[in-house]
Amino acid sequence: MADPAPRGLDAAAGRGEEHPGLAARASRGCTAATVAGWVLEVRLQGESRDHLFLLEVAAYPERRVGNQLTRDLMLVYLDRGEWPEAVVLVLRPKSKYCVPSRRSLRSGCGLSSCSLAWRVVEL
Repeated sequence: MADPAPRGLDAAAGRGEEHPGLAARASRGCTAATVAGWVLEVRLQGESRDHLFLLEVAAYPERRVGNQLTRDLMLVYLDRGEWPEAVVLVLRPKSKYCVPSRRSLRSGCGLSSCSLAWRVVEL
């Protein structure tokens, strides 16, 4: 179910000013479980199909952001069957802690593992 995008995403979601080379639809959640970030379907210039982007917005660089993004990436994949691009926006990067840009997971016996990476943008 698509929710209204916040004002800053209106233009990117195609409901405001047109941006050449960018068309997007925003939704806030998946049917399997609730995703904390925004799931965007973005068509880039010259592309014939939409790409999924997961956008997480963090007011401050907190330790929970990495865990939240890991969970949301997996939920989007389970719901949509496609691995999304992921971007974290940190609005006020004023602490010594930096949001990590990758995470590796490994099962207890080491038979399975998963390595994740995403882009962190500090504003």
